[in-house]
Amino acid sequence: MQASETLPRYPIRVAARMTRLSPHVLRAWERRYDVVQPGRDAAGGRLYSEADISRLRQLRLATEAGHGISQAASLSVGELAALVGDDDLPRAPQGRPRAGAGAFVSSALDAVEAMDAPRLYATLMGAAVTLPSHEFTDGVVVPLLHRVGDRWAQGRITPAHEHVLSAQVGRVLAWLAESLPVPRGAPDAVAVAPRGHRHEFGALLAAVAAAQEGWRVTYLGADLPAADIATAVAVRGARVVLLSAVLEDDADALHTEVREIRAAVAEGVTLFVGGPGAQAAAVPLRRAGAVPLRDLDELRTALNDLHPGGAEA
Repeated sequence: MQASETLPRYPIRVAARMTRLSPHVLRAWERRYDVVQPGRDAAGGRLYSEADISRLRQLRLATEAGHGISQAASLSVGELAALVGDDDLPRAPQGRPRAGAGAFVSSALDAVEAMDAPRLYATLMGAAVTLPSHEFTDGVVVPLLHRVGDRWAQGRITPAHEHVLSAQVGRVLAWLAESLPVPRGAPDAVAVAPRGHRHEFGALLAAVAAAQEGWRVTYLGADLPAADIATAVAVRGARVVLLSAVLEDDADALHTEVREIRAAVAEGVTLFVGGPGAQAAAVPLRRAGAVPLRDLDELRTALNDLHPGGAEA
């Protein structure tokens, strides 16, 4: 192994993106199973090497294939590679072939077009419990919403189809947000769609993304006035407000609402705004003291910048 491969260089938020493991999982695996021994920067934050990243990726593949982390963690690099290579297909713990994200999207889309709510819920829950949470949100939910949106624009689906989708996606995302473990000492965030924005998907996805990164999230729903958002922020002692703005055609109203929120919360609270509306009003949002974001990856990076490593460095 070359010396460069063992040189600690990647902070935990970068290692999380490279391995597709959340910072919470990285810390837990290190603490409980001693899977890697990252270095430390001057501030005490974790730094991972290329060798660490490679081993963590292999461990993720092994656990996705149904092998317990307690078993896989004790294996050497060669043994782990052989273990992962033994499976031609990723398999669930029961030994059944595990569907990839694309298969779940196709199945869910078929259920939407058939207006089959039970099948849609079963498909989404199957994806949520089978796939890593990042893969579920980024590889299933987001593509599914985009594909349904395309069909809406083409006139291939109706409001009834969209209502079936909304109910079941919202149900599963809410479950996922509540089921993700909250690290001890986790910072607080509030996720909400502001007044005038009635679609919940963006706020729910933001809530899940923040929970994945080790934040304790209070989800407030949609179409909430600035004063009520500020009250929740104060009660929870939140450091961050995650605002979802789906509508693109009323930048002035969004700007006004965000200014009211900014004026009503403490100076140290950070306002993040995501969704199509955030991009349409990016410049005035920055002037109002908010941070517009393009996607969930940008949100995760920003949250880790505010609180590297979640509850622990």
